[in-house]
Amino acid sequence: MAKTQMIGISNDFHAAASSARAKVLRDGRLYLSQGQVARIRRELCGLDGCTCGGELGERGRQGYEITPDYDTRLGGLRGAYLTARV
Repeated sequence: MAKTQMIGISNDFHAAASSARAKVLRDGRLYLSQGQVARIRRELCGLDGCTCGGELGERGRQGYEITPDYDTRLGGLRGAYLTARV
């Protein structure tokens, strides 16, 4: 069974927050799937055309450094890697 960890992401512009169970990778980073990323984006900012946040809809200081995982063949966001900030 894969190890998981609960994470929280917020958007201080819309005063919204979302949580998800991220997969813990062997190197210690966390990974969110495409479905998790889409749900977090909807929960943090569901407004079409709004540019208030980053790749996950986050805004403000987060506990994680977020690195998008793009699929260059399909041209879309496949998921996201999270690294804990020290």
